[in-house]
Amino acid sequence: MKQARTASICADQAEHPGLMIRVRAQQSLMAYWAGWTSEAARYASAAEDLMTNETGSGAVWLASQSARTWAALGDGERAVSALRRAEELRAAMEPDDLDSLGG
Repeated sequence: MKQARTASICADQAEHPGLMIRVRAQQSLMAYWAGWTSEAARYASAAEDLMTNETGSGAVWLASQSARTWAALGDGERAVSALRRAEELRAAMEPDDLDSLGG
């Protein structure tokens, strides 16, 4: 998480929405697997307003992670909403510079 916090600061300083989204998705995933579902939801929510079809596959990943987190918290309505958002983003996704790195 310390490395992710550093990456978050760097992404913010670089003003790179795609990187900010990917870092928040990673932080959310780590918190989820650590059993900190409320923290996972907080990390996912922190970048929701940045998600567009132009922020590449990171936006789809974040929306999917958000859905998993809301489901774990028992909020089915928000989970389904996040899944719909992930589906919309995937259908309209335009790869960004981070997608070209692969991996």
